[in-house]
Amino acid sequence: MTAALVLADRPVVERLVTGLPVEQARDPRRREALRRTLIGRHRTERGGFEVGEVRIVPQPVGAFVDLLWSDLDSETLARIEEGTVLVLDAGYYSFDWAVVVAGELRRGASGTSLEAMSVLIERAAGLIAEQHGGRPQPLALEAALRRGREHLLVLGKRVLLQPLLEHAAREVGGVALEALRQALRREVTNVDLVLVTGGGGALYKRQAAELFPGAQVLLARDPVGANARGFFRYGQR
Repeated sequence: MTAALVLADRPVVERLVTGLPVEQARDPRRREALRRTLIGRHRTERGGFEVGEVRIVPQPVGAFVDLLWSDLDSETLARIEEGTVLVLDAGYYSFDWAVVVAGELRRGASGTSLEAMSVLIERAAGLIAEQHGGRPQPLALEAALRRGREHLLVLGKRVLLQPLLEHAAREVGGVALEALRQALRREVTNVDLVLVTGGGGALYKRQAAELFPGAQVLLARDPVGANARGFFRYGQR
């Protein structure tokens, strides 16, 4: 966070918006601790800056706000305004979901699972070892994904990553989606639109479509940056 503020190159940041995993965002003590860390005067090697106001929201809210600022067709807009939107945020350390009904966040039906991208990567590395031998490290797999590589070199052989990641998502993702399913049992409404975001979002889109037949399933544009763009828009309110 400090690095982002330094790169913004502003002596005064009037309003800072950031997110926490849904479960942590419910805890007022965690929100207040983060707010106190961010607000006020900061000094770095590149100089100082001051943060005036801090707003902390559940992470998936960012992607939802970003969707609202997109060029939407009438059907999608109607599902957002009148129906139930489920935001699935497949992050590295947490898999979060948020339920928004007619524009209102239902905190009781929203939640977090720790079966996130880090667990998926570990399982994918295990699959590589089972199928191709060697001892592929999750960190090497993560680095390949961050650089946009389609393969990983294992014992001199190029191993395609996408099929293995999809396989791992089916295994690991089922745990996170089952926790989601249990949470949604308390909701009497049907899901009309599913927005999938986060670094692992593309791996969960098919599972989301299977879990919510009849719902429109969208993958956020640039899923990695969707929350940040939404936080920016949220801060302009």
